[in-house]
Amino acid sequence: MMNAPTKILEWSEVEPIFRFYISVWANHITLNWASSAWQMLHIGGLTVFNNDEEELKVRSYAVALSVIYYEYCHRTAFHECEQFSRRDDSKIKTFKREFLPDLEKEDELIFRVKKCLLEQQSNDLELCSELWINCAESYQGFVFSIGEKAKLQDKLIKDFNDDFNFNRGKSFILGSEIDDISCYESVSGL
Repeated sequence: MMNAPTKILEWSEVEPIFRFYISVWANHITLNWASSAWQMLHIGGLTVFNNDEEELKVRSYAVALSVIYYEYCHRTAFHECEQFSRRDDSKIKTFKREFLPDLEKEDELIFRVKKCLLEQQSNDLELCSELWINCAESYQGFVFSIGEKAKLQDKLIKDFNDDFNFNRGKSFILGSEIDDISCYESVSGL
């Protein structure tokens, strides 16, 4: 029996998932992080599939990235910003109906995605600072220059270890346990 050829789920095919689930700011700056994160999953081998069932699983990784971002915003208090839009009921209902059962069925899904993201980083705090910077850019409504990002990343890694909100986000991202989505602040009321 021949195996089906391996296919890759490209960014252009999952971008609509991110636009739907991760559009929490008035701008689309969040998609910069999502695109970069999807590339990291691609490098880590999580964007390939051979059949319809595997394709659905790969698509669920896109939703997992959205959940990670949304939860990070909650843990770091970015969700309290005036510019932050909470998910509306229709998105929550769609999320519950289409993806939450899959996320709950496989407790390791979000853990696998976070682990893959962390494996693509030069150090553990790089992902935390990238998320923080993207949230700050989204809050401010413009993309920082490469130089500004580098300075902010250095500052985050060196100085923000004393920042309560940054540490809450860091604990969420670097947590070594399998994530139980029912404990997430952002979706606990679903």
